[in-house]
Amino acid sequence: MQYNIFDNPVFEAVRVRNKLLPFLTSTQYRVKATGVKVKKVSVYFDKNSLSGLIKVLDNKSFNDAAAIKISAANSNCYFDAVSTADHSFVAVQLYEYSPFTYHPVKDLYIFEGAVAESFLAFLERCR
Repeated sequence: MQYNIFDNPVFEAVRVRNKLLPFLTSTQYRVKATGVKVKKVSVYFDKNSLSGLIKVLDNKSFNDAAAIKISAANSNCYFDAVSTADHSFVAVQLYEYSPFTYHPVKDLYIFEGAVAESFLAFLERCR
């Protein structure tokens, strides 16, 4: 299990040069299989919602799932969600705080197609 979602072999880092200032570069992360650029979002929530969220992610039952309560500040659990702009790919990694650091709870969840779109709709309902 990885401690940074982008350390998974599903993603690759690409160095991109600035067109106006070519000596400046930035790093973009992409899905390795398709080369599509991704965007990451971190969502903090209470530990009481962790078991329910794991069940929802395992069953991929986002449409009828109850929304989790999202915390504004750092909490004892969070997940990173990485998605493409067209909502056809989503990767989710759950983390739980144990002494001194966050640790992954389970392996990386990967959703594609309609399942990815329903997860993103679930995420919007939670906000």
